[in-house]
Amino acid sequence: MTRRHFFGSIIGNVLEHYDNALFGLLAPFIAPLFFPNSSQLAALILTYGMLAIGIFSKPFGAFIFGFIGDRYGRKRALAISLIGMAVVTTCIGCLPTYATIGPMAPILLALGRLAQAFFSAGETTGGALYLLEASEEGKKSFLSSLYDCSSILGIFLASLIVTLFCFGREIFVHFWRVPFFFGSLCGVIGMFIRNWEEDEEAMPTSIRSHFRAVWQHRKSVVPIVMVSGFSYAVYTFSVTLMNGFLPLVSGISNQEASALNTFLLLIDFLLLPFFGFVAAKWGKEKLMRTSSSIALIVCIPLFMQLSGASIVTALIVRLFFVTIGVAFAAAYHHWSQEQVPPSVRFTVVATATALGAQIIGKPSVVISLWLYQKTGWVAAPGIYLTVTAALALKAIGFKKTVSVQTNP
Repeated sequence: MTRRHFFGSIIGNVLEHYDNALFGLLAPFIAPLFFPNSSQLAALILTYGMLAIGIFSKPFGAFIFGFIGDRYGRKRALAISLIGMAVVTTCIGCLPTYATIGPMAPILLALGRLAQAFFSAGETTGGALYLLEASEEGKKSFLSSLYDCSSILGIFLASLIVTLFCFGREIFVHFWRVPFFFGSLCGVIGMFIRNWEEDEEAMPTSIRSHFRAVWQHRKSVVPIVMVSGFSYAVYTFSVTLMNGFLPLVSGISNQEASALNTFLLLIDFLLLPFFGFVAAKWGKEKLMRTSSSIALIVCIPLFMQLSGASIVTALIVRLFFVTIGVAFAAAYHHWSQEQVPPSVRFTVVATATALGAQIIGKPSVVISLWLYQKTGWVAAPGIYLTVTAALALKAIGFKKTVSVQTNP
């Protein structure tokens, strides 16, 4: 595997996680611009709700890009995905707000999120396949963690830029579009890097055969849905929910929560290679079971500490969630790829991962805020994460790795 191959694998993943994290991080700030007639909490729920509407387009996009990747090669699928993400990100940055066009503003924002979810669907799984299928077996868990480092890099860039642009309300109102345009620039750079790699040979398969493959491998699809769902939920709790939730239950401001988020992402980035090494030496399934078991026990008690929390308390709680999430996710790509044979791996893994992210992961913020709104209990969001941890723990114990070849 060359350096070009490595960077070609990760560049789209950086952009996908930048785009997704950017919207979530900006939600507390752009909510009043698109839902000015709603209360602070209602506007926040409506804006975060757009993270979940990808349930209609991301699984479909994952299947389409999975078919393209298995039929025509990983590189072609990733190229189309990257171009689409860059174009849609630019369009979101150009959207008028409610003050300009009224109710059409949130509708256009929702359509932009649908398109963004569709084009991003193949990136995380496709990039991981592109990387790990060209790697030696003994290095896969560690490289899986390095690949996730690129995810954190994208989130870190989004958090850093939001922190820089959102400290002054007057500055933010005029320049909130700039972070979206920066994401488009990353997409252009990514296309140049990926064009260095050679195209792959096409495989003579039909889209109907890939539909059948998803059904035939349903015993792999269900566990991957549960595991990816918990992994996305922990990530969403740590990076997105806390930014909007902390100002509601403590004296911490949106700006302070965002700045704290940037620091925690740096810790996340540093922890991933460590847990990748642990997974390679100790066993990926054992590490994933251990981290999900800990989450099952500590989620609710940790949330109970956030009522009136100081910056230090909030930092400690979020560090726990970050550590649990990193330990669980470090070897996820290696684990998921071993569940499906190479000929339909992109289609099945991408579709299952997208379903887990959209059905379990992305709605976690909206459901958690709704639980808090209905109960007034600060630990209510912890209920959701506890349930998803239990599902993931069961899935890892239920699904045994299949015997597959390394290369398609």
